[in-house]
Amino acid sequence: MGSDDTKKELRASLTPIENFFMLLMVGSQVCGYAMIVAYHDSDFLRQGLYRLALFHTLWAVRNFVTDRPQERGMITYGCVAGGCFLKREMLAIIGAVLVWASFLFVFSKVGSWPLGKLAHVSKKTLLWAKVYSFYLYSNLIIWLAIGGLLVYRKQSGMEW
Repeated sequence: MGSDDTKKELRASLTPIENFFMLLMVGSQVCGYAMIVAYHDSDFLRQGLYRLALFHTLWAVRNFVTDRPQERGMITYGCVAGGCFLKREMLAIIGAVLVWASFLFVFSKVGSWPLGKLAHVSKKTLLWAKVYSFYLYSNLIIWLAIGGLLVYRKQSGMEW
């Protein structure tokens, strides 16, 4: 018990494509927070949210097609993108709630895991596990904020 033979080895590095997508996790969060700060009281919120949701919809489709058949983000993010594109506030609000709930579900499954376990199970590096954990926490905050902002704007009668 606890011998070196039972310890799981972690990958030492990611492929260039894996590094690119890891950086996209960080970049998408920066863009999301910047959008909220810049457009929270602006008519441009819908356009910014549409771009963010469309980006994530396409990313989810890529994940579904390439290596994660259980991926369903294209549906939740697609609701947000569709609501923005069609100027249907309630669809965007429902989509934001669904996105938040999906991150809460994933967090409930892996949020308490040690980073080493997350890296091992995901077949990635420890750095990737740290970035992914940040990504999960951050998305719980960002999509709660987006949903709350959309509800506030709707209740206040702000232009959609």
